[in-house]
Amino acid sequence: MIDREQFSKLFPFHFLVDANMRVLQIGAVLARICPQFCVGQELNDHFSLFDLSKDRAHRITPELISRRITGMFIFKSASSNLSLRLQAMIFRDPERYLFLGSPWVR
Repeated sequence: MIDREQFSKLFPFHFLVDANMRVLQIGAVLARICPQFCVGQELNDHFSLFDLSKDRAHRITPELISRRITGMFIFKSASSNLSLRLQAMIFRDPERYLFLGSPWVR
């Protein structure tokens, strides 16, 4: 078992949101690169889901995450030039979504 600090070193671009898409935790490196992305903020206030096939962005919802749980997500920042390629893990009781990823360059 690893502690929170070790986890953050292994996954510097992680973040955790609740069922309402409110940010609960942000990896240290992501927090430094995107200081506008803060704990307590709604995920959709900062990121949108980028759809490669249509070259446009969508709102992020629990239903959308559940439908694409085995796939990769690309989140595009609204306030910076950052895009992240992510995978999601769903935790139940209470429902939370952990995103693990890395910067994505097109």
